[in-house]
Amino acid sequence: METNEVREKSAEWMTMDEITAVPQPVKKILLATDGSVSAIKATKFSIGLARKVNAEILAVYVSGNEDSFEIPKELKGKKFFGGVHPCEAGLAVAKAFGQENGVTVNTTILRGSVPRNIVKAAIADNVDLIVLGESGRTDLSRISLGSVSETVMRLAPCSVLIARDSTEK
Repeated sequence: METNEVREKSAEWMTMDEITAVPQPVKKILLATDGSVSAIKATKFSIGLARKVNAEILAVYVSGNEDSFEIPKELKGKKFFGGVHPCEAGLAVAKAFGQENGVTVNTTILRGSVPRNIVKAAIADNVDLIVLGESGRTDLSRISLGSVSETVMRLAPCSVLIARDSTEK
């Protein structure tokens, strides 16, 4: 039985005839943002990549449980433009960076489990790449890669890129 299915091979089994032009697989990027410093790094990376490969961006903010509506301690006591939660402001920043760089950025706010809603949005919008910051606003996620990033990487139907803040060590 003969099939036309192309099977991937490891490097040692490839021939020079199999080295060909590579198509551009990224047309839609999902950017997960909570407005944190690492999310802004991911935003800038996403916008730059989208501009270079002519992709569009779906920027999402997922509010988890009620605790996610607490103001981060570094922002307590500050007034916010238009009463917008600082995490949701990340969407406005993504939209502004997109406009400045000629990149289409659509935004949405989702409610519920953060990693699961990021993955659901990626599936629903048929995205090719998910971009996240290294960690978000919670103290727990600053300890390691972050539970959101780790869960998204495990569940995502596409590639996931973690944008690191090069100033953090």
